[in-house]
Amino acid sequence: MAVLHMSLQGRLDGCQPVEISKSLNRSSLKHSSVLLHMIAPPRQSLQVITHAVAGIVPETKKQQGLGETSSRVARKQLKWEKMMREIEVSGSAVGVLSSRKEDGKVSKGDVLGTLIRLRQLNKWTMVLEVLLWLKQQDWWNFGIHDFNLMIAAYGKLGQPGIAELSFTEMREVGLEPNVACFTSLLEAHARTGNFVRAESIYQEMLKTGPAPTEVTYQVYINALCKAERFNDAERIFKCLDESAEAKPDARLYNLMLHTYGKAGKFSEQQALFRQMKGAGVPMTVVTFNSLMAFQKTVADAEACLRHMQAAKIKPDVITYTGLINAYSKARRVEEAHVVFREMVASGLRPSRIAYNTLLDAYAKCKEVEGAESLFKSMGQDRCRPDIRSYTTLLAAYANTGNMKKAERLLKRMKQAGLEPNVVTYGTLMQGYTSVHDINAMLQTFEDLQKAGIKPNSTIFTLLVRTFGQQEDFESALSWFKKMLDSGCPADQRSRAALMDACQTSEQKQEVLEYFGSLP
Repeated sequence: MAVLHMSLQGRLDGCQPVEISKSLNRSSLKHSSVLLHMIAPPRQSLQVITHAVAGIVPETKKQQGLGETSSRVARKQLKWEKMMREIEVSGSAVGVLSSRKEDGKVSKGDVLGTLIRLRQLNKWTMVLEVLLWLKQQDWWNFGIHDFNLMIAAYGKLGQPGIAELSFTEMREVGLEPNVACFTSLLEAHARTGNFVRAESIYQEMLKTGPAPTEVTYQVYINALCKAERFNDAERIFKCLDESAEAKPDARLYNLMLHTYGKAGKFSEQQALFRQMKGAGVPMTVVTFNSLMAFQKTVADAEACLRHMQAAKIKPDVITYTGLINAYSKARRVEEAHVVFREMVASGLRPSRIAYNTLLDAYAKCKEVEGAESLFKSMGQDRCRPDIRSYTTLLAAYANTGNMKKAERLLKRMKQAGLEPNVVTYGTLMQGYTSVHDINAMLQTFEDLQKAGIKPNSTIFTLLVRTFGQQEDFESALSWFKKMLDSGCPADQRSRAALMDACQTSEQKQEVLEYFGSLP
């Protein structure tokens, strides 16, 4: 049970390996309850799956028969890998497993290994299909860990209602849900935004048990952070002070550092960092990356890097990307490029995000040649440009008024199989506005609508401001009303754009009265 619960941490930064080698033996493979004892991070997957398929524990060199055992393990591993290739080609795990079971060519270890691999690949639909098939098999003892994996699968697939039914079914068949099952159910509801039910599950765990563990808190706080429910995330984190079973570890501290940064609560973030140091909690590269990502100034970002180096923690790609981003915001492209080169020189391969961040620096500084050169090097580095890469280079052209190159790049993007998004179209429209080509801007807006893309507030605000600059108040007001009709809210920027469009005191009075009539 404990290992199952730990497995839920797999997608969180800094996850520690799950200790499983002692839990595997021939007798344990006769029961499905061993399934989650064998789930481990990807770096252990080959060893884990090999032992699962063979149904053995690795033996010491002093024991006899080591060579024969190793050979048998290798043969079974090859057979299992062949079966996984069949599943990949056919697209049906159940079809392959059931066919092999009928022929006597599949063991429980094969099934366990298959579920492990599918889970690691996030093939949750296949995981669920296999579990539903296993429920119908007399030779499989469908246990508490199988139910837990089923609840988790339904949650990952965005079906919390069915996850709830599986949770209820456990009790109906005489199985009492453990802390892992409660955590999986909480996550299923939190992932889909049903925080009322998620909170009720959490409160039930506090009052009647099983008590939440560190994993429960990680899952809940992470979901709250993603939903930007920052105050709730802070409240749940502070509940750890009163918990006897769970205490903040490095993962929880890192998660809250990120949450505070995302919420713009920088003083709270720094206070938590000091608390983490005072508590003697080991700091990792994730700790400093969580700080780096939200530094307001270049000086702060550089100071963060110095603290990291003082702690003898080696920067990774995310660290360098955060520093590049800080220089980009400050429009210090040369220093951003120096950091990029240092990253490469340190032996790290730039990620697509790192490339795009440096591209953005060139675009902001109107350094077209540098942007073009970097874009070209992405392909040479086998890092295929994505929609953001193309849009950022397009912004470099638009910022310098080179709309011919922007149009050619748009065609190249489509030829590469990438469809423009609302940001791409907005960037084009901004470029046409800068060269006073209103007709081309309006045509781009029509293209956006024909593509089935919904304009956002930024697009409408650009239209309002453009016609205001043309001293066409009526058109500016018309676009503002179209924005509201489309469901976009009237934010501060759009209101300011309409006020700037006013040419007379009467128009300003009309706009103020109109604003007053809005809900």
